Amino acid sequence: MTLFFALIAGLSAQTVPAPSFNKLPVERMCSAQGALGHSFGETGVPGAGSGIGADRTDLAPEFQPFTDVQLVETKWSHRFAGATYELYFEVPAAAKQAEAALIARLGAAGWTGYNGQKAARGLVLYSDESARNAEGGAIAIVSIGGKYLKFECTSMTLSPAILDEAVGKLPDDLAKPMPPVLALPAEIDPQSCTTESGRAAAEALLKGKPETFTRYVVAHADYRDRLTQWKLDRLRKTGKYSPEQLLVFAMAGLKAGQPDGDPAGGVRDSFAPFMAMMGDAEKLEPVLKSGDKEAICRGTLQMMRHLKDIDAVVLPQWLAMQAAIDAEAKRAGISLE
Repeated sequence: MTLFFALIAGLSAQTVPAPSFNKLPVERMCSAQGALGHSFGETGVPGAGSGIGADRTDLAPEFQPFTDVQLVETKWSHRFAGATYELYFEVPAAAKQAEAALIARLGAAGWTGYNGQKAARGLVLYSDESARNAEGGAIAIVSIGGKYLKFECTSMTLSPAILDEAVGKLPDDLAKPMPPVLALPAEIDPQSCTTESGRAAAEALLKGKPETFTRYVVAHADYRDRLTQWKLDRLRKTGKYSPEQLLVFAMAGLKAGQPDGDPAGGVRDSFAPFMAMMGDAEKLEPVLKSGDKEAICRGTLQMMRHLKDIDAVVLPQWLAMQAAIDAEAKRAGISLE
């Protein structure tokens, strides 16, 4: 399911000329203590997430030309760990110009390279001495990729936790992941689109946004990934299994759940219905603006059909993997509750 995140990851970018950052409040965007009013290590930060599919949060006008931000948290312990800002330019030369200007602005705010050298392109910038000694503070990375400019702010203290939790090294005493609140929608009879009640049901399901359906995919993919990692971590912490053995259990399940034995078969076979759903979501945008409730209803049902097509190829393989892991845990007397 990792492919889904890559596919739906939208870079919320803006087309702007090379800007001046002289008045940009970089001290509020990234500091040794946190970013945008949130302290590093704080939990429950609204909009914070982990991974490519994380949401973006709108910024106030004083942060222009940046208009939104991805607030970063550790995947499992949900500790606020940083912020990522992005800009898009029509030509790469403008992005390079903006990169130099932003680095200069950070330098003016006290950020330096290693050993205190002047902030320069290609260097990790440090908030203070504690950051340079990997004892605290924050690091900032300003980089360009083609026409994109990226400004990443990360807690030095939480950097190891970000990586560890991303690869499945979980905190102790972590509760078992629960299914997402976003359940797959129930079927709606296509004929109901001709009735007021049927159209109202479809409208409530869609909530006025085609991306509602991609959120279902993301929420369930994330839950399945988390539950698998949580179970494997339970086995790992007993000290009885090597990383290679844990991989064998997972791969055996994936192969058993796919008719042709391809462990990547679920992702492969779900690609077509996922892309079809994305295409229909684009087509649904003007329909929503038109206000044609029957057309909206039918478009909603089409999106639901794609969802079920995706689940039909992904779910059996995932369930087979869970069964393989559960069987090994039972054999070894390890609780997965």
